[in-house]
Amino acid sequence: MFRRAAATASAIILFTILSGLAFSASATEGSTQKLLAWFAGDFTNYQQTIHQPEQSLTPVIKRIEPLDYADEGHAFLSEQAYLFEPDQVIRRQVYLLERVRGGWRQAVFNVEPELGAAELADPSNWQASYGCEVNWHWRNGEFEGERNHRRCYFYRRSDGQKVSLSSQLRLSENALTVTEQAFLATNTPLLRSDLAGTHHYARMQYYDAQVEYRAPGTDRWRQAELIGVLHNQGARVGIRLSEQQQELRYQFAVTAGGEQAEFALYDLNGMETVHQEHVGVNDVIEYQSDYLKIELTPRASRAD
Repeated sequence: MFRRAAATASAIILFTILSGLAFSASATEGSTQKLLAWFAGDFTNYQQTIHQPEQSLTPVIKRIEPLDYADEGHAFLSEQAYLFEPDQVIRRQVYLLERVRGGWRQAVFNVEPELGAAELADPSNWQASYGCEVNWHWRNGEFEGERNHRRCYFYRRSDGQKVSLSSQLRLSENALTVTEQAFLATNTPLLRSDLAGTHHYARMQYYDAQVEYRAPGTDRWRQAELIGVLHNQGARVGIRLSEQQQELRYQFAVTAGGEQAEFALYDLNGMETVHQEHVGVNDVIEYQSDYLKIELTPRASRAD
């Protein structure tokens, strides 16, 4: 009887351990998939440049997209460019995410600007930034990352001094926050460095637009098009007639905030807001007046 009870207890303990391991593996796999989904996308600091003008930040866009990579881990191409000149790339890197004990490690590689898609997928073209890895952990509903300044450093071109870099990152479904601090070899912080401070990047959502315009005193609706790319971070976009390429007097913008987005239409002649409304962030936006018909359909990426 005692042996049977002991065997039963051992079986229960073993089952509990195995169940815990299975649950842990399942949870880890789910977290990994969430990290991969949140990691990719377009992010911009445009709202921070508006609300914190004293920081004199330049509006930029960070584009992070998966690379076709055959080995273990998940590779991403990261490009940073000026928001209003998105083809002018400032920085280009490859990130390699790998599962490690207790979290994930993001290795960082520099790549030449002229490399094509096939060359970018070849690790022999990656130049490793040794010591500048980011260690990620899942905590309180978001991912937290850290880069150790005792291991990550470079030599400043202006005077050859060694500069170390410390980073703390937070990644949620719709935002990326990066706090960085650079140090000289004497452990002196570089307070006025571009690498000092906290940078807030919001995930960008883009819109396909169907726009029609009718001139006063006429019955004909004419096709119009956007001047630029419309996203949900508040940058105004103009409208022009598709045939004549004539710019119209209207601009509009979409600004996301939590689960809501604000649509605003502006009349440049009167320098006034013609219309404002709030919709769900994933809702189609529709507007019609005597002179304008607008339908904006959200999409995830710029390239869709």
